[in-house]
Amino acid sequence: MEREINLPELGRVRIIKNLPSNNRKVLIVEKEGEYYVVKIFHGQEEWIDKIFSYRQQLENFGILCVPIISLTKFENQIIEIEPALTVRGDLAERLEKSSQEEAIRLIEKLCSGLKPLLSYPQDDLPVGIDVVLRNFAVKDSKIYYLDFFPPKIRLGQEFILEKPEPTDSKVIKAGYYRHYNKSGVALTLLIHLGRARPDLWLYIHQLIAAYSDQKFQNYLVKLSAVKDLKDGIGLFPSERCYLFYRYFACYLASFSPNESRQKLDQIFHLTHFQDKPLSRERLKIVRKELEKWLKEIQ
Repeated sequence: MEREINLPELGRVRIIKNLPSNNRKVLIVEKEGEYYVVKIFHGQEEWIDKIFSYRQQLENFGILCVPIISLTKFENQIIEIEPALTVRGDLAERLEKSSQEEAIRLIEKLCSGLKPLLSYPQDDLPVGIDVVLRNFAVKDSKIYYLDFFPPKIRLGQEFILEKPEPTDSKVIKAGYYRHYNKSGVALTLLIHLGRARPDLWLYIHQLIAAYSDQKFQNYLVKLSAVKDLKDGIGLFPSERCYLFYRYFACYLASFSPNESRQKLDQIFHLTHFQDKPLSRERLKIVRKELEKWLKEIQ
């Protein structure tokens, strides 16, 4: 697809690609040989200050963030413009295509950059982050964080998760753990790295442990000892069971990485949820698929 639109700051640009997103429109555009990412969402001007605040808080932690070229309100919409660092693919795509040596280098660089959060002295982080690998990109041997919306910041006793905000208590608890809890961030990072490179599962396990505190290291020891679903599910509250199923899928994929991509992606797809928790029927399907997979490798 190629068509043209007018944007603040840039003027007339060519749309090169639409990128998937749950709560906004995301485009890659081109002007005079330069590529940009344009993120468009409905919102009031207050979101502009929140986004800038979020980016600053991440940088205060030492997280390298993509520059924001422009962030403006335009016809009842907020338009954010950034350099297009993902033209060659986001970090997930880069890792999947890389040699083992290059993948290890990228994984070490990512974990090193996130160390201030992974080793934070308290369980609850002062700022949230979504460490899915599509939120990172590589340029000039540096890894940049790309996702500032919704800005995962604290507002007094409240915090921002999504837009619109979920109302189900289990979804809120799961989202808080994943984005604002140090162990939740570490576990989410481990799982998404394991999905991208199941052939490096043991190495990734060891690396995440090395950047984590003793409490999470002990937790990983318990997790790594799990060899069946019944033993593992007891280590997770109900709202976090999807994390265990994803973790266990990465573990199973590590036995035959080259043949496991379809099964691994299927488990991640089945365990995805947005504003409502996974149904019992969906969880039953997930368990059935994992049990079948486990029998195949035993």
